This record gives sequence, C-alpha cells and structure tokens, in this order.
Amino acid sequence: MWTRKILPFSVLYFLAVFLTSCSPKQNIPSPQLEDALLWEITNPDNDSRSYLFGTIHMIPKDMYFWPDIYEEKFKSTEQVAFEINMNDLDATSLFSIMDQALMKENTTIKDLVSEEEYTKIENYFSDMGIPFVFMEKLKPFFLYTFITMDISNIDQEDIKSYELELIEKTRDYDQVIFGLESIEYQLSIFDSIPYQQQADLLVDAVEASDITNKKGNNDDNILFDTYIRQDLNEIYNMILQGDTITQQYQDLLLDKRNQNWIPKIIELTSNAPTFVAVGAGHLPGEMGVINLLRKAGLDVSPIKAKPYGTH
Repeated sequence: MWTRKILPFSVLYFLAVFLTSCSPKQNIPSPQLEDALLWEITNPDNDSRSYLFGTIHMIPKDMYFWPDIYEEKFKSTEQVAFEINMNDLDATSLFSIMDQALMKENTTIKDLVSEEEYTKIENYFSDMGIPFVFMEKLKPFFLYTFITMDISNIDQEDIKSYELELIEKTRDYDQVIFGLESIEYQLSIFDSIPYQQQADLLVDAVEASDITNKKGNNDDNILFDTYIRQDLNEIYNMILQGDTITQQYQDLLLDKRNQNWIPKIIELTSNAPTFVAVGAGHLPGEMGVINLLRKAGLDVSPIKAKPYGTH
C-alpha cells in the first residue's frame, strides 16, 4: 500500500526516478568520479564554499546515510536549492499539477493498451489499494513513476526522504529555498513523449514488477546499496544499462536539464554559500552536473565520508 507520507510528495520525483530507466543515445566515455555524494564547489569570483549533494528520493530508514560532515557543510550555507522549490507547492499549484497529469482529448489507458494489459495494470493498482477508475485518465508516464517508486514492502515508519529531511533542516537553520526548475517545466516533459510510448513503458513496468515479485527480488535494494557506497559511477552505469524504449529522449530527460541548471547554480553560489541537492543520477557523466560545472570554470571536489556502516 502506498503510504500517506509518500503520495502527496511523489510528483516531485517523476523525472529523477525515471532516469534509472533511460539509456543515452551513445556510449560516450564519461569522467570517472571518486566515491562521494557530497561535493564542494569553489567559485573563483568569491571565497565562499558551496556544496552539491546527490540525493536518492526514498530510502529505508536503516540505510539513511547522513554523516556528521554532511550536517556541518549543510549548516554552513545560507540557502538551499532543490530541483524545484518545494515552497511553491500550494493548493493552487497542486490543482494545476493534477490538471497537467491528465491526458488530452479524453484519452484513457484503455485506448492505449490491450484488454489483457489493462487488466494487469488495473490489478496492480488495486493491489496497492488504489481504485484504478480514478487513475485511468492520467498520463501513462505518471502511473509508471508509481511503479518505479513502489517500495510497498517497506513500512512507512521505515522510510526516509532526503528532500523531506533537508527541508526540515532549512527551517532549523533559517535557510532560503530555491528551485532550479519549475514543476510546470518538469510536467511539460511528459507532453514531449507520445502517449503510446508511455503506455508501452507502463505495461513493461507492470509485467516486470509481477515477475520480480514472484521471484522475491527487489531491484531497489541494488540501488540503495550502490547509493550508500557513494558510487556515482555505478549509478551512472545503471542509467546507461536502462530501458532502451526511451533512448531517444535522453537529451530531454537528463542532459538538457543538467545544462539548464548550470547558470542557475553559478548564480546562486556567486551570491551566497549554497547547498544544491538534486538526484544523484544528475551528477556523473560527460553531461553530468559535476563535469559541466568544471567546464564552466568552477572547482568541484569530493567531500570524503566514511563508507556507510563503518565507524
């Protein structure tokens, strides 16, 4: 069952979660990074220190990795930048989000899949405790993200979200929150991918989930383990080896967004010490945020932290 804590927040994770199922257009050798989730940004225009942190949006509480050095660096900054500004999510914006999540021209999931496939999708969400009748007009990509984030075997009390934790910390330290892009922009990306392709991806995810459940495996555990090992290179390899259905949208989903963020990150870090927190999949690679910041003339160096579970 999807938890009360996750549902209202899930819209923030659509694109970042999806990155682990994308495959780039070509295998361009990417710069190898040291194992680190937190990176120090030095802007040559000032002496202040800012930080770049790769998040994972949901993780079991017993695997939540936040060593003292992370807290120290976070506390030293005056502002925090997320992929979007969480403070912009009021009742009006949530209504707009739901409106954008609906398919146009009264299209429904039934129009895009076979009867057998529809039954599988319907059963999947029914098993999660969600009546599918309320969801069949949603864009398939929206529904797909529910499946990629399905950690329903973990009790809600045993789950942590890095974004939620960091938002709480901004209140403790009286930090200003910024967004690198708008939620409207994130949702507009759905409109660049044909509904049929989205539906094909949804069906594949449902069928893969059914096979995984029968085998008793949990691919999320592989991602969690890779994350707490701070291995950004392996996270990037997971992206490279992902679902080829959406290969043609790599630039749209990942590279272009990273490029758009660079001038905003430079501006923020020039104005005040800033803590930038984005999905870990955005950091590595030739077109990753770390390499792009370095190409822009900023020094970006790893903050070493003891591996998870060591003392």
